[in-house]
Amino acid sequence: MGISNLVRRAGGVTVALLLAGALVLAACGSDDDGGGGGADDGGTDTSTERGDTLRFGVGSTLASFNPNSGTTAQGVGDVTYLRPVYDTLVDTSASDGTIEPSLAERWEVDGRVVTFFLRDDVDFHDGSHFDSASAKATFDYANELNLQNAGPDSVPPPTPTVIDEYTISLEFHETVSNPVANYGGKGGMMVSAAKVKAEATAKSPEGSGPYLYDAGASTEEARYVYRVNPDYWNPDAQHWDVIEIKYFSDTSARQNALRSGEVDVANLEASSVAQTESAGFALETKSAGAWSMLIKDRDGTLVPAFADVRVRQAMAYAVDREGFVASILQGYGEPSTQPYRAGTEFYDDNLEGEYEYDPEKARELLAEAGYADGFSFTADADSMSKDALTAIQGMYGEVGIDMKIEIVQQPDPTSVKFPVFMNNFPYSGEPAQSLAIFIGDSPLNPFDVDTSELEGLQDEITETTDAEARKALNDEFLETIVDQGVMIFVATPDSTAAYDDSKVANVAWRSGTEPTVNLLNITAA
Repeated sequence: MGISNLVRRAGGVTVALLLAGALVLAACGSDDDGGGGGADDGGTDTSTERGDTLRFGVGSTLASFNPNSGTTAQGVGDVTYLRPVYDTLVDTSASDGTIEPSLAERWEVDGRVVTFFLRDDVDFHDGSHFDSASAKATFDYANELNLQNAGPDSVPPPTPTVIDEYTISLEFHETVSNPVANYGGKGGMMVSAAKVKAEATAKSPEGSGPYLYDAGASTEEARYVYRVNPDYWNPDAQHWDVIEIKYFSDTSARQNALRSGEVDVANLEASSVAQTESAGFALETKSAGAWSMLIKDRDGTLVPAFADVRVRQAMAYAVDREGFVASILQGYGEPSTQPYRAGTEFYDDNLEGEYEYDPEKARELLAEAGYADGFSFTADADSMSKDALTAIQGMYGEVGIDMKIEIVQQPDPTSVKFPVFMNNFPYSGEPAQSLAIFIGDSPLNPFDVDTSELEGLQDEITETTDAEARKALNDEFLETIVDQGVMIFVATPDSTAAYDDSKVANVAWRSGTEPTVNLLNITAA
């Protein structure tokens, strides 16, 4: 059974993992504390000499404190709020992708079965003990919701089996390229068995993490305060007495907060990177995601022109990717017709040079399809994607395509109101898994377009264990998506975090599909 078949049963699939373009991360300031930074002696990496307050800001709101909430708003943005209060089975915080022990001291992989050997000295914030039974409760709830795993491999949850008090096995329903890494993110966050239901912890998290959420000092959708957990099993991982996360909906407000000293770290849009660097702030950059346009309405339900593959191909030829990188990304990124950069594991050499900017070719294809005079459609955008959509709008206008833009609070890739969806999607796992949620009965195929060809390739990949053969099939899968105009890839951007290095140190990006700053590893300077 292929991924697409499993996705058809995943009615609660978490889709906003893909809204990486809406992520803006920063260190956030305390209203009653004039500055961040460390203890009197500058702070170290030990629990006995923690910094005072880490001030961290974000550009995405919190949907729920439960990692298995299953809401469409629950995505990568929420992870920043969740990490202080939840431990994961493994630690994937290293920027090089190294997997280290966490709640699981070690693990074994045997085909589609992963066995985790758990720590025996961990308690949840509510006083209950962590063991294989409580871990199973978290996994059982994910299965109850049919939640797709929000990890490097976007696959439905495995079946858990308790082996003994501190040993649990997870059996996947198909071959997964990196099963252990899935459990360094939301899929590996363990919740107290008594509070595992989403409604029980939506506003009051019950994890085993290094910090306790202080609801009394917090204001929803504004400021979230976390205080050090005095009973934490790993005090060396607690670098601050207090962590504050503040939400900034406006890019300029976030940059101003950094420059004024209100926050210590801030995630930046490309347009503000050079100015912030010239002001003396340190930068940390990582390639994260790919600006892409998903053509949802490929049957032409809303826009008849989209039913012709030549029209979708014309749209790909009409995109000036180098111009996009220069104007929208300010040079902080690379033009691309696929979601992976050269030199990475899943890069497809066959797609090099595909859809090079050729407006004349675009016009020819439109004419062949019967749209020599062009056509029109409407795309939705928010404050984070508006500039990117506006740039594409101008390029399409040059070939006669009239793309109107409607500003919304948050674009919804599952909506049938709009025929396309464009954002900066995070991609990390192999194509047939990281792109699985765009096909089949996924909510991200809202027009129920026939994707049987891609589903057939997925079935082959699921049953293929030979690495070389699997890579070839994944290349074919990606090439089919590109050639058929399912998605139009534009560029792979760099994500940049700026910070005051006189106050904080060890600012780094996490690896994989979670394009966020590694909050818990930041220390006082």
